[in-house]
Amino acid sequence: TFLNNLGKAETELGDLDSARRSFREALVILHRLANERPEVYRSRVAMTLNMLGSVHGGLDDLELAQESYQEALITYRQLAQEQSDVYLPLVAGTLNNLGNVQGGMYDPRSAQCSLQEALGIWRELAQLHPEVHQSNVVMTLSNLGIIQSALNAPESARESFQEVLVIYHK
Repeated sequence: TFLNNLGKAETELGDLDSARRSFREALVILHRLANERPEVYRSRVAMTLNMLGSVHGGLDDLELAQESYQEALITYRQLAQEQSDVYLPLVAGTLNNLGNVQGGMYDPRSAQCSLQEALGIWRELAQLHPEVHQSNVVMTLSNLGIIQSALNAPESARESFQEVLVIYHK
């Protein structure tokens, strides 16, 4: 929709308040359309929620970011049951985003759970297409290592960061 495109442009321009308004308005329309034709519009609702979560995060409104990512995650999980090749990477990406927000909210246990689940998915996908998904394994391992440090688990953090180095040296 043009409102999503407007929101993306506003985000790129750093006008996050306007982007938030555009994405929220887009969601009103997309929710209505998804009720009529879910097979077409559910994925667009989830995509918009994910972008809105990113904007909320940029505005330091982490609770709203978390809500947006959680709602997007519900839809992406449902869609992944129907088309895992298309939607499983979006599940993992949303889990990574959610984990980062949870870490920012000083909820490292939840962040660790989200990031570990994302890592499991990225590892599975990297087995099939390492050239596409290995960088996501690295990103998620790095995020997980930071959270493990926050949880006072230095050995686990070291293992995560060492695995990142192993991947980089391949």
